[in-house]
Amino acid sequence: MLEFNTALDKEVLVIELEGALDSHSAGDFKRWFTDKVAAGYRAFALDCLCLEYISSAGISAVIELQTYLEAQAGKMVLYQLSSETRQLLKFLKLDTKLHLGVDYEDAMASLGAIKRVVKEPPPKEEPPVPTAEVDMVELEEIRVTPPQKTEGDAKPTGAEQSEAATNLDAEKSTATQAEIQQENAAQSAATQTQTQQSETPHAEAKEIRLDMAAKRIISCPNCRNVLRVNQPGDYLCPACRFRFTFKGSE
Repeated sequence: MLEFNTALDKEVLVIELEGALDSHSAGDFKRWFTDKVAAGYRAFALDCLCLEYISSAGISAVIELQTYLEAQAGKMVLYQLSSETRQLLKFLKLDTKLHLGVDYEDAMASLGAIKRVVKEPPPKEEPPVPTAEVDMVELEEIRVTPPQKTEGDAKPTGAEQSEAATNLDAEKSTATQAEIQQENAAQSAATQTQTQQSETPHAEAKEIRLDMAAKRIISCPNCRNVLRVNQPGDYLCPACRFRFTFKGSE
């Protein structure tokens, strides 16, 4: 099982590895690391003081992540490695391919020139408003041409005039009904489109953050090596084997 605590120091993301980096935890660590690169981080400092075990799968994951990070103009430094891990990397001839540091200050000095990439959010685009397409019917104007009168023509009777007026009103009524039906169809299509838009749910993005363990960073009074402790007490430096007491701050 691998646990990793993070802290941001200026432009450098410091990652404290604790546990075992093996075939079971390498996949999760790779996915978490690539997400941080996608978020814009380019400088990584891996604190391996509490890394108890690293397998060949863990070493392969670190090399793969370093290659991926270098393609993004970034850099990763491993520091405070145990003597067994350093001997293993040297035996596999990987100590020259990986960026190894002695302590925290050495790692920060190596990563000081690398800046974080700040990505601007894309401009928000307003969704286009769909418009209903309605087939328009072109109405032809109906003109009644009166017959030419001659001297021998008789005047139309009252019944004939009434029938002609009735036919003209019927034609106008049919044209008016067609216009009303087209307008009703257009309004119905627009209302249905607005209803569908109002009923469509919107997905909400949620941000996920990692909790960092609260630890204190101190230095060995003898060799000045950087150590992390949970509480005041007596401690033994793993580098120089010097025993000292940490009283804590008021």
